[in-house]
Amino acid sequence: MVAGYMPFNAPTVDKLIEKIINVKVRWPKNISPGLKDLLSHIMVADPDKRYTIADIKNHPWFKMFVQNELIFVLLN
Repeated sequence: MVAGYMPFNAPTVDKLIEKIINVKVRWPKNISPGLKDLLSHIMVADPDKRYTIADIKNHPWFKMFVQNELIFVLLN
């Protein structure tokens, strides 16, 4: 949703599955370093190493986004 396209794309289903399993992502050039860091931790193949919901909520990028949204809602 951030980039406007799917994180994995390939010409064949086999190649697509390979990219998903190996977590080979093509990052957009305009993505912020903080968001890239958060997403890279979410898209870890090993579920034991992947970010949990608590980890996501504690990530600086997420906290900044939520804080900015609350400020926007309070001001409008």
